[in-house]
Amino acid sequence: MNTDQLVGKHILTGLTWTDARGKLLRRTEYPGIIVSAGNGAVCFKRAEDDGEFTIPLDPGSLQPADPEAVYTLSESGKTVTGVDYVSVWTIHPAAEKIK
Repeated sequence: MNTDQLVGKHILTGLTWTDARGKLLRRTEYPGIIVSAGNGAVCFKRAEDDGEFTIPLDPGSLQPADPEAVYTLSESGKTVTGVDYVSVWTIHPAAEKIK
């Protein structure tokens, strides 16, 4: 993947938090514009507040989006169009914390 070609592209990042047993705790999405990519990270400026957010640069988690897709954000209900890439992550505690 040529990381230089990612800069300026629209990204929608989905984050899901689970507890140690896999139960859903929270889900959110961050749309934005990629401002840098390389050195193991993708940084984008979030659309809703201009804050920056960084995710790991994992080619397997960065998928081309359907150019015709309309995404509805789970927290706000707002719709997002014109997405170039989608990246989805699940965040869960380390296995040794399961009791």
